[in-house]
This record gives sequence, C-alpha cells and structure tokens, in this order.
Amino acid sequence: LRFKANPYSAPARFATAAVFAAYLVLMAGTLGFRKEKDRINVLANRLSMERNISLELELRMTEEKIAADQVVASLSVLKNSDNIILGRIVDNYMFNISKNNDILVELFPENEKDQDAIAYFTQMVSLGTPIADGSRFRFRKDAGGRNYYTGSFAYYYPGNGVTMMLLTISPKSNREDRGYASILGYSAPGDVLMPANYSFAKYSSSNLVSYTGNYAYPTVLDVNQEFELLNSPTGVVRINGYTHFINSVSDEDLILISRQKTEDFLYVVAFLFLTLIFYFCLSLISLTRPKPESKEKNYYKSRINAAMMLALVMTLITLTTVSVLFVYRRNNANLRSSMADKINSLQTLLEARCRYAQDYTAFNTQEASNVLEDISNTMKSDITLYTTDGKEFRSTTPEVFERMLLGSRINQEAFENLIYKNRRYYIGQEDVGPKRTWLLYAPVFNGQGKMIAIMGSPFTDGSFDFKSKAVIHSVTLITVFIFLLLLARFLMGRAVDKMFKPISEIGRKMNEVDINNLEYIVYERDDEVSTLVHAYNLMVHDLYNSTKQLTQAERDKAWATMARQVAHEIKNPLTPIKLQIQRLIRMKANGNPAWSDRFDEISQEVLGQIDLLADTANEFSTFAKLYTEEPVEIDLDKLLKEQVDLFDSREDITFSYMGLSGAKVTGPKPQLTRVFVNLLGNSVQAIENSQNENKGRINVSLRLSSKEGFYDIVFEDNGPGVSDENRSKLFTPNFTTKSNGTGLGLAICRNIIEKCNGEILYSKSFSLKGACFTVRYPRKK
Repeated sequence: LRFKANPYSAPARFATAAVFAAYLVLMAGTLGFRKEKDRINVLANRLSMERNISLELELRMTEEKIAADQVVASLSVLKNSDNIILGRIVDNYMFNISKNNDILVELFPENEKDQDAIAYFTQMVSLGTPIADGSRFRFRKDAGGRNYYTGSFAYYYPGNGVTMMLLTISPKSNREDRGYASILGYSAPGDVLMPANYSFAKYSSSNLVSYTGNYAYPTVLDVNQEFELLNSPTGVVRINGYTHFINSVSDEDLILISRQKTEDFLYVVAFLFLTLIFYFCLSLISLTRPKPESKEKNYYKSRINAAMMLALVMTLITLTTVSVLFVYRRNNANLRSSMADKINSLQTLLEARCRYAQDYTAFNTQEASNVLEDISNTMKSDITLYTTDGKEFRSTTPEVFERMLLGSRINQEAFENLIYKNRRYYIGQEDVGPKRTWLLYAPVFNGQGKMIAIMGSPFTDGSFDFKSKAVIHSVTLITVFIFLLLLARFLMGRAVDKMFKPISEIGRKMNEVDINNLEYIVYERDDEVSTLVHAYNLMVHDLYNSTKQLTQAERDKAWATMARQVAHEIKNPLTPIKLQIQRLIRMKANGNPAWSDRFDEISQEVLGQIDLLADTANEFSTFAKLYTEEPVEIDLDKLLKEQVDLFDSREDITFSYMGLSGAKVTGPKPQLTRVFVNLLGNSVQAIENSQNENKGRINVSLRLSSKEGFYDIVFEDNGPGVSDENRSKLFTPNFTTKSNGTGLGLAICRNIIEKCNGEILYSKSFSLKGACFTVRYPRKK
C-alpha cells in the first residue's frame, strides 16, 4: 500500500517536532544523569577519605608549640583548669581548627588514683595510627565509626611532677555551612561542600555516623526495610520520593548521597515545550514554499477564527500574567517573612548572650567568640559584627573580608536605616564577590537598651530558589496554555468548518451545477443555517420541476420545428416534380409530338429531385440516431488519415495531413466519421464555389491541444471562408450558404462533438486565408 502524505501539513510537522523533542529530552536526561553519577562518585570518593590531610598538617605545625607552652604547663597543675587551657590553645594555636572541629582538653596528673581514668588514658594513647613518625597525634575511629584525632602531651612542673594532657579534635557533627562558603562555592581545606538540594549520610556497620541535608536518614540502616535495593547493580535507588546514589567504601562503610527525585511532570513539560519550539520552526520553514491557490474563499471563517483566537490569546495572557504575579508576590512575601524570622532569631540569641556587655570590645574574648560560633552553628548562618560606626570587627568567616569579597564597612543603606531611621532590621541585596545575595542587618542591644554593635548575616536558604522555580513555573504555564490554545484552535476550526459546511456545500454545488443532475443538501439540525439549506433544497426542487417542463417544451418545440423543416424540405422538390409531370401530361393529351423528347429531360429532373428527397431523409435519419450508438476506442490518427485519403482523388485540390501517432479517443465512430466527412466536404464545396483561379488547398492536422487533456483537429482551406455577418449563425439549424444544402450539417457536427464533451470552433485560417474549423476532442483517460 502506498500512502501519499504531505510533509508540510500540520500533522506531519507536529509528528516531526514530537520525534525531535522526544529524542532531545531522552538524550539530555540520559547524558545528564550519567554526568550526575560521575560527579556524585567524585564527591563520594572525597567523602570516603577518613583522614583530613589539611587538619593533620596544621596539627603537625602546632603540636611542638603546644608542648613547649609553659603557661599551659603551669595551668595543668591547677584543678578544673581544662577550659582555661582550652581557651589558650584555641586562641594561640588552633583558632582556625576550632571553626570546624570540637576540641576537648583532658588532664591526667601523675598521682591519678582512678583506675578507669588510667585505663582510658592508656587506651587513647596506645590505639590508633600516628599521623606521622614521632607525632603526638593519632588518628582513630570510635565504636560508632566517627573519625577523630587524639594528642598526648606531658608537662612537668616543679613540686607537682608530670601531668599528662589529652587533646581530642573531632569534626563538628551535622554542621551545614549555608553562609558565605555556600554562596562562593568554596569550603575549608579538607571539607567537602555538598551541592544545594543534596543530602549526605555515612554509615559504618549499618550505623549512621555523619549526615547533612534534609533527608531523614535512618540511624540504623535496615536493608530489608529502608533500602531493600542496596544491592542494585546500577548503584541508584529511588524510594520515598528521593533518588539515592549508593557508594560502598568498604564491606562495613557506606555512603549515601540523595536528592529529590526529578518529577516526571518536568520531563513532560520539557517535551511539550521543545515540541512547540520545533513545530513553530517547521511552520516558519513551510511558509517559504509556494502554496497552491485555494478556490474556496474563507472570508468569514478566517475572521471568526481570528476573533476567537484573539479572545483566547488575551484570556490566556491575562491568566498567565496574573498567575505569575501571584506566585511571585507570594514567594516574595514568604521570602521576606523567612528572612525576618531569621534576623529576629539571630538578634534575640545574640542579645541574650551579651546583655551585660557595655560595648563591642566585649566580643573580643574567647568566650564571646565561642558564643558567636555556637549561635552561627545553631542558626546555620555566618555572622559578622560591626561597630556602631559601621566598621567590621568580628566574623565567623573572616576569609570573606580577607579576600576583599565584602568591604570592611557596612552597607550604606543598611547603616542609614538602622542608625538614622531607627529600623529594627534591614534586608537588602549586595554583591558578595561575583554573586548577588540577600544580607540581613540588625542592631544588637545590651540589657540596658544600649546599642553595642550591628549584626550582619547572609541569607542562603536553598529552599527559596526563585529563579529556577520562576522559570519552571513560567515555562509550564506557557507550554500548557499554548497547547490549550492549539487544541482550542483545532476544535474551533472544526466547529466553524462544520458550521460553514452547508454554506460551502451550497456554493460548491451551485458552481458545479448540472441542470440534469441537481443535488439536495442533507442537514438535520434546526438552526440558523437550516433555513438557508431548506431554501436551497426548495429552489433545487422547483428548478428540477421547471427544468423538466422546460426540457419537455423545448423537445416538443424541436420536434415541431423539425416536422415543419421536414415538410418544407419534402415540399420543395415535390412542387417542381408535380409541375413537370403535369406539363408532360398536357403535352401528351394535346397530341404534341415533342412530349416524347421532353419525357427524357423531365425524367432526369424528377430523378434529381427524388435524390434530393433521399438526402433530406438521410440527414434527418442521422439526426435521430445521434444518441443511440455506443462509444468505442478509436485511433484518431488512423481515422483522420483514412478520411483524407478518401477525398484526396481530385486533381484540382491538394490535400495535406499532419498526424500524431498514438492519439487514442473514445466515442461513436460512425458519428465522428460523419463529422470529419462533413467538414472535408464543406471545404471541397467552398473551394468549388469560389472564383479563385489558384489551385485548391486543404490542410488537416492532429495535435495536442493547449487545453489540458484534449486533442485539436484542425481543418483549413483556401476558400472564401465565412463572412463576419454569418459567423454567429454558422452552427444553427436551417442555416446554409449553399443552394442545395439542408442547413443541418454543421448543427449535427456540433451536437455530436458536444455530446462527446468536446467543442468545435471556427476562425480565419492564418496560413491559407480561408476557413479554419477546430475540433477540440477529449483524450482517452
């Protein structure tokens, strides 16, 4: 079976666009997921590294200084001096280390009597792996799989003997850096900064030892309940609406990195959006090709469609605008509310810890620094303190100012709103390095209501990703609305076409009307169009009856005319016959001896008149047989050549024929033969009756017509032709320029040709200057 399809049609364009869009979405999804897996594997490999090399390097650089610190040695003999020693070590040696790690100082004097304490100390200094040869620090893992470092130091103080100090450094648990580091995309040496919207968990012997993110990982990993597909060969499990990337570090250690599962709806939206893009591109390309001119005028349909489309477009644009504005304002209000809650919480926590402070210098102590770090870790946000003059003096992330990503002076608008306009807080956007983010500012008051500092904090909550959400929301709305628009356009076009179908059908049938084949229109609805259809059907009914009556009247008139013509044609020869015979009878009755001589002459004249009567009878007999012969296949070239050869027997007339081989037609062969014989005979008689001294010439040619699907048969002669006043009467019955003609020959020829769906034309011959008859006959289909 062969299907003829138009590649430029709307269904073909849509199908092509859908195939392209499906391919792109599939390839982008597959390649993107493969790239994501590779990136997750790199993160997992970094997270699987148990030892922090950068931390070990810092420990190696500080351990000798700590061991040689005489202040620590003198403090070690005092009771409950652990925190004091810790403060000195952090302030002088481990300030940067303390930001990401918890530090614990434990003292064991020489005269320690507690056997459990002695056993604990012995275990801590004997187990684990030294970070380097001769180093006091060891790397260890506790029973829960948590990594930490322990360092042992011995201090001698005269009169008190040796005191052993155990220094433990462990990473801060579940500390998510959502401050400047997440904005700028860098992390402390040895740390792995997880991408936004990702969660992380590390298991050792099925126990959760560390985690970050929002996903509620189980504290004990039960393979049969939570992650029944951990042995999946792909290393990816999708459960609870999340996609989990599984990385086995060892037989006991496991790393899970998770993110929310990409909704199938987003893939559908991407597919539909790309389909629309490709469809419109293909539509633009199709506009460049020439289009066939449509015979049907669509004035009203096009305007109805345009009006309805305009109404739909305006409605959809209005709905889209209102929806986007509503979502934008709602999200903006939620963002403002969240930022206000956060700055209020930070302000409250900070003021609660510094109600007795008199000025900003109170924050320069180690205790105040620890308080600032504690609040920063609790609220998961960096904090920067400014003086009341607007100069930065303390920050949980000093690297931002050291790298000059932020200026050392507070934002001008923030300072003006807080100091001069007495605002409770200020929220604004600022450039932090190459990125623009929200910064929150609030004054810090002591217990007496005195402003002692100004607090600043970045807002980096990943749940308020307005740009991506706005883009997805807008694309989704636009895609859905455009598809609804196209669907409405399709349904509307079908409805309008169906509404105008009866009217178009009336126009088509009236254009193609055949008086002998009038058709009714079937329309079963009772609406505005039904009145027009009923009027048309009534007109067809009346026209059919009138046509029947008119046809019968014309037929009766034609037979009456023909009867008169037959009577006239018969009466004309009978009169001279009667007169001659009566004359002959009188001569014989009078005894006129010349009657015998006149007998032969009168007999010849009577016989001539009888022949004329026979010709007239033959003419009318032929006219009566016009519609009774069955059409057959005719070799037109052969038939014409035969007829020309029959006439080409005269010395005074030259015949020429130019044929066309393979010219096949269908028709009544005897009737066509009569047409050709009549036209050739007319040419011969025209040349004989002319006073032209030149030799007669008749040219017959068969060729392809300028009208598609037809042949032209041309008969030309050098006779006198037809005068201009007689051209309009040439094919009418009873008209003839010959003395012995009936006037039916050319009328019969035209009837025969027209009944065969052809036509016969007369013109002046350009080459021979005489008559030129052209028979235009349809080719065989």
